Amino acid sequence: MKTIHVVAAVIRAENAAGEPMIFATQRGYGDFKDGWEFPGGKIEAGETPQQALVREIREELDTKIQVGDRIDTIEYDYPEFHLSMDCFWAEIRSGELVLKEHEAAKWLTVDTLDSVAWLPADLALIDKVRKGMLQQEKEVDSRQAIFSFAENEYEEALALLRTIASVPAPTFQEEKKAAFVLQWLRANGMPEAYQDEAGNVIFEYGTGEKVVICMAHMDVVFPDTTPFTIQERDGLWYTPGILDDNANLVCMLMAARYIVKHQILFPYRLVFVANVCEEGLGNLKGSKAIRDSFGSSIRRFIGFDAQLHDIVNHAVGSMRFRVTVRTEGGHSYTAFGNHNAIHQLAELICELYQVQVPTEARTTYNVGTIEGGTTVNSIAQQASMLYEFRSESVECLEKMQRTFDRIIEKYRHLGRSIEVETIGIRPCMKGVDPAAQEQLEEMGADLIRTYTDREPKRRTGSTDANTFQAYGIPSIVLGTAIGGSTHTREEWLDPKSLKEGLRLALGAVWQIW
Repeated sequence: MKTIHVVAAVIRAENAAGEPMIFATQRGYGDFKDGWEFPGGKIEAGETPQQALVREIREELDTKIQVGDRIDTIEYDYPEFHLSMDCFWAEIRSGELVLKEHEAAKWLTVDTLDSVAWLPADLALIDKVRKGMLQQEKEVDSRQAIFSFAENEYEEALALLRTIASVPAPTFQEEKKAAFVLQWLRANGMPEAYQDEAGNVIFEYGTGEKVVICMAHMDVVFPDTTPFTIQERDGLWYTPGILDDNANLVCMLMAARYIVKHQILFPYRLVFVANVCEEGLGNLKGSKAIRDSFGSSIRRFIGFDAQLHDIVNHAVGSMRFRVTVRTEGGHSYTAFGNHNAIHQLAELICELYQVQVPTEARTTYNVGTIEGGTTVNSIAQQASMLYEFRSESVECLEKMQRTFDRIIEKYRHLGRSIEVETIGIRPCMKGVDPAAQEQLEEMGADLIRTYTDREPKRRTGSTDANTFQAYGIPSIVLGTAIGGSTHTREEWLDPKSLKEGLRLALGAVWQIW
C-alpha cells in the first residue's frame, strides 16, 4: 500500500474570555470533501516537517505560523493508501487565515471540539489535542497569576533592589552579599537554603532526578568594598552593578519565593543559584561548581543576566593570559643600550595586533592592561600585559591559540625571556542538540512577547551559560530590566521596567518547560 507523508498544524489561540481555541478547516475537494481536518499538506523533497508546514499554511491560508512542539505522528490506513501525518502545535505570527482551498473553517474550544465531523486520521489526534487545550487553560490561569504577582510584589522588589544594590560584591569577595541573600531566602520560606564551598547560595525546590538550574550572579566588576548609594535622576536609578546583575538577581529571588509560597509542582527539581565569580577573572568559578555538583542530572539552564528583551543563546568563549617579559634592565644613562622589557613587550603587542582573525565566526582579540618598569631613569627589567581572544567557535579559538603560541615561540627563539600564564578560560557552545536549544529559545521568545510586549533579540554573549552549553546542556540567558552603561560607574536602571522583569522571571521559572 502506498504511504503518503503529510504534516498538520493545530493552530491555537485564545478567545476574548481567555479560553483556548484551535482552528479547524472543512475540506472543499476530493474524496473527503466536507470532512473536517487540521490544515497542512504533503512534505516536499528536501523539506523538514516543520518547513513543509510553514509553506503549506502560507499557501493554503495566506498566514505565517510559528511551529511548536510535535503532538504526535498519526499512522492511519485509508482504503487506497496509508497516511503518515506529523502533527504540530502552531501559532499565528502574521496573516488573517484566508481560506484559499477549504470551504469553511471554525475556531473550536474544548467544549466544541467534538461538534464537527472529523476525518478519520484527524479524529485519532483529538484526545491529545483536548489534553493540550486543557493544559493551555492552566497556562492561562498561570499567566493571570503572574501579572497579579508583578503588580502586588513590585514595590517590595524595588525595596529589595535598593538593599541588594548597596551591598558591595567584588569578584572573589562576594561574602557580604552571599550572607544577605542566604538570610533573605531562609526568612522567606526557604530554610533549606545553603552555601556551597565555592560561595554560591543555593535553594533546591522539588525532589525530581532531573534538574533545571536558574541562576543570577552576585558579583559586580567594581572593586569597592564599601556600600554603594543609589542616585535618582529623572526617574532612573544610578549605581554600579544596578543592572548587572542586581536587578536580575532580585527578580529571580522574588520568583523563587512565589513558587515556594504557592507550592507549585514541577516534574523536575528546580535549583535556584545566586552565584559567585561570573565577572572578569572569576573565570565562571561559581557556575562551574554548580555544573560539577549536579552533573548529568542537569537538563536545562536559565540565567538572568541581560536586558529585558535579550535572549543570550550562544556562548562566546575566551582565552585570557598574563604575558610577562623580563630583561637585564639598568640605569637609563650608564646602561644605555641594555634591553628594555617595555620595548620588547611593545614589539610583541605590535605583532599580535597584526594577526588576521579567523572568518568562520566572529573572533576578536585585545590587550586590556600593560604595566612595567619602576621609574623614568631606569631601563625596565619587567613588563607585563593581559591579553585575550574571544570567539563563538571552538575551532576559531583553537586557531587563535596556535597563532598566539607560534608568536610567543618566535620571540623566545630570538632570546627573549617571556612567561605566559593562563588566567582564564571561558568555553564555547559544544555538543548542544540544535532542536532542543531552538525549542528553549522559542519558549524564551514567547515569554518575552507575552510578558513584556517587546520583540525578543537573540544575541551571543559570555555568561554563566557558557559553562553549561560547553557540556551540551540547552541554555539561555534572559534579562529582567532595562538599563545601560553597564561596567561603568554611570550604570543605570529604569525601575519601572522591573514590573515587566518580575513577570518574565516568574514566567521563565513556571512556564518555560
